[in-house]
Amino acid sequence: EYDCPTIVMVTNLQEEDKVKCHQYWPSYGSTTYGHLKVTLKEVENLAEYSIRTFSVTPISGQSRSPMPVREVRQFHFLVWPDHGVPQYATALLSFRKRISKYHPLNRGPMAVHCSAGVGRTGTFICIDYVLKQIEGEAIVDIFNFVRHMRYRRNYMVQTSAQYIFIHDAILESVLCGDTSIPASELKDRMVAMKQLDPESQIMKIETQFETLNTASPMDKDFDCSIAELPDNQKKNRFHVHLPSNNFRVALSGDKNQSDYICASFLDGYRQRSAFIVTQAPMAETVGDFWRMVWEHKSAAIVMLAQLVEDGKEVCVRYWPEEMGRPEVFGKYQVEKSTEDRNESTYIIRKFKICSIDNPQDNRMVTQFHYLMWPNRAAPENTKSIVELIDELQRVQRKSGNGPITVHCNDGIGRTGTFCAAYSMMDRVKVEQVVDAFQTIKSMRIQRAGLLDSLAQYIFLHSAVLEFLSTFDAYQNFK
Repeated sequence: EYDCPTIVMVTNLQEEDKVKCHQYWPSYGSTTYGHLKVTLKEVENLAEYSIRTFSVTPISGQSRSPMPVREVRQFHFLVWPDHGVPQYATALLSFRKRISKYHPLNRGPMAVHCSAGVGRTGTFICIDYVLKQIEGEAIVDIFNFVRHMRYRRNYMVQTSAQYIFIHDAILESVLCGDTSIPASELKDRMVAMKQLDPESQIMKIETQFETLNTASPMDKDFDCSIAELPDNQKKNRFHVHLPSNNFRVALSGDKNQSDYICASFLDGYRQRSAFIVTQAPMAETVGDFWRMVWEHKSAAIVMLAQLVEDGKEVCVRYWPEEMGRPEVFGKYQVEKSTEDRNESTYIIRKFKICSIDNPQDNRMVTQFHYLMWPNRAAPENTKSIVELIDELQRVQRKSGNGPITVHCNDGIGRTGTFCAAYSMMDRVKVEQVVDAFQTIKSMRIQRAGLLDSLAQYIFLHSAVLEFLSTFDAYQNFK
C-alpha cells in the first residue's frame, strides 16, 4: 500500500533459542500471504548480510486484467545482537551504503524492522539520517533526531550502548570518508593517489594508509589471554598480533592435547570464516597444523613464504619431499601425490592426508606455494597472483568451499594482503567497486595488524587492476 521498494531487516529469525521474527518470505518459488503473491527472484548471500529480491503481485479473483507487479529488495543484516550493538560499525556502514545505492528515490519509504522495531531499528534509522544530514547540512545532531523519533514511536534507540554506538558509527564514517572506487575509474584513481601532496610531499595513498592504521583496532583492543597462557606462548613464533579469544581457531582439546594454535578465522566477502590465517608451522606445532587442516575441513593451503629467508629458517617443511613416500606429522599421515610448477612463480602440490587412527578415511588437500613474495613487501608480478587465485577458486568450488588456510612467516603481512586481494576480487565481480581501505579495516577487526606495509596496500590496487584487465566483463564496468 505504501509502495516500499526496500526492506531493511536487522534481526535474525532466531536468536539465543528465541524466535525473533517469523519468516515472511518464500525460501524458493512463490508463496501467498493474504492477498499478495510473493516470489523469490534472487538471493545474494554475503559474509555479513544477505540481499533478497522479490516480485510482489496482488491477487484478485474477479479481475481478468494483469495485476501490477512490484519489485521489493530486502537487505538482511546478520550480525547485530539483540539489545546490544556490533563491536565495530564498519560492517553496518558498508551495509547502509549498499542499501543507499539500490533504494530508489521515486518510490515509497524504506521499511526497517528488527524484533520489537525500536532498538536496532531506531539505531539504524538514526545513523542513516545523520549521515544524510552531514551530506546536506554539514551538521551532526543525534540527540534531537532521537527525540524526534521518540515523539512518533516510544523507545526508539533502546539502550545507552546503542546511543553511544550511533556516535561511534558517525565518527568512523567522518574519519574514514568514502574510500570506494568504481571499477571503471580504478586506473585513473591510482595515478591520482600516487601523486604527492603539494604541502606535505606525501602520496595521497600513503596518507590514506596512515588513516587506516589510525582507525584500525590495535593489539590492546583485543582479549588474547588464551594465546598468552604460559603453555601456549611457546607455540607463537612472534608475540605481537596474537589471535584474539573471539576469533581464534580452536582445536579439539582434551587432557593430553591443547586446543590452541596460533591461527584466526577471517571472513571473506561472500563467506564467514572463509580463511584461516596462521603463522608458518614450527617443529613443535606442525602436528597441530595438520590437525587444524583436518578438523576444520580445509582443502586448500596457500603458502606465501619460503622455508628459509635471508639466511634464517622461517617455516619448517610440513610435507614429505618425495612423492609416494608418506610422512607422519603428529597424528596425521601426509603423502605427496603430485607437484606442478607454474613457471617460476608458484608450485601446486597435492597431498593425501589421513588420521593414523583411521587410515581408510582420507582427503585430498592442495597447497599453493608462492615463491616470489619478499617479507614486508609486495610481489612484482601481479598477474601470477591473479592466476593463483583463479586456480584456488576452482579447487574451492570442487572441494565444498571450506576455509582456505593461508600462511606466510607470521600470518600477518603477506597473509593479510593475499586474503584482502581475494576478497576484493570477489567484491568487484558483484558490485563493480574497489575498496582496499574498508576491506583491510574489516579484516583487522578479527586479527590486528593484517597487511603491514604501504607497498602491500598499493599492491592490492594493482592486483585488482590486473584482475579487471583479464575479466571478461571489464568492458561493462566502463
